[in-house]
Amino acid sequence: MTARTWSFSYFPKDYHKDNLIKISQILKKGETVQLIGAPGSGTSALVRLITQVPKIKNSYFPKKFNFQFLLLDGNILLERNSLTLSRLFLSLFGTQADIPEDNVGINQKLEEEISRICSKGNLVLIIDHIQELDYPELAPFFANLSYVYRRFRPNLNFIFISDRLLRTRADLENFKDLGRFLTSNIISISNLNQKDSFWFIKDVEKQVSLHLNKEEETEIFKISSGFPRTMKRLVEAVSKGFSIDELMENPNLFPALAIHLDELSESGGMIQESPILIAYRNSLSDKDKGDHFENIKFNQRLTKLEDKLLKFFLLKKGEVVVREDGIEKLWGENAVAISDHAYDQIVHRLRGKLRTSIPKVELETIKGRGHCLRI
Repeated sequence: MTARTWSFSYFPKDYHKDNLIKISQILKKGETVQLIGAPGSGTSALVRLITQVPKIKNSYFPKKFNFQFLLLDGNILLERNSLTLSRLFLSLFGTQADIPEDNVGINQKLEEEISRICSKGNLVLIIDHIQELDYPELAPFFANLSYVYRRFRPNLNFIFISDRLLRTRADLENFKDLGRFLTSNIISISNLNQKDSFWFIKDVEKQVSLHLNKEEETEIFKISSGFPRTMKRLVEAVSKGFSIDELMENPNLFPALAIHLDELSESGGMIQESPILIAYRNSLSDKDKGDHFENIKFNQRLTKLEDKLLKFFLLKKGEVVVREDGIEKLWGENAVAISDHAYDQIVHRLRGKLRTSIPKVELETIKGRGHCLRI
């Protein structure tokens, strides 16, 4: 799969205009923002427009407010403990060489860095994939961050990014006092309009060294309904020699597209259904559409790939399943075209659903080896 990249260097200032105006107005009032969107909707790309493209930042966030943005991606946390997360967070301030070893020292240093920036302007901390940080082990980090927030607001604020709406007590309890701010100023990010879609498609064409004509770009927009990652995967598939007609007939021809559509198929009302997503669902046999696992009840439906992987883990219950075996089981002869990250994302989604299953099933990561299912 192609690595996630954004260039945006030649995007117009009015790209994503409506959403950027909303975010700007909320932050100028000294309030927090929660961006939600199905996987691949472009929420991460939207905040990178703000942090990486000066002409866009300067257009919506005037210099008189002196906004400084720092981005923490919940996807890159390697160890699930509060100290590791605190050290990662503090490193965003460019103080890697001076990071203390203990929680007390880290918290003190964090306050100093935030105070330094807030004394001169406004600091906006962007936490991407915040749903990946929803663990009791990380609650001490958010407790301290809540204290810091109360001390420095309104000069300190947040943009929280999630692939689902966080609003129930269970969703919010691990985020401590910050949890109540996750339920206000919610902006849903979904499909792009036609004008923005063409800019997006052009950017992907540049990444894969492809030139599509206007008719081809229009067709990709139509069958994707303007959903960003779907457009990206379609352009990548065309660059590998597949035609739009072939992909509509069988989206599974290009594994990266099938993985994305599989993930998207459980997003429900969060997205506008596209013709290519409907084609993917229609391509699944009854066997592919999920199975009943005796004695395990799920609160969320499993996708085709999650279903297939869980069956494999159940066969190997109590044993360590190495990544290579899991990838081969899911994709067979197409496994060579699949990145470790794609597999890890499916494991992560499955683990999240197992956490809320009845009975609770643990999918343990065995560092340096693989994963083990324990019931």
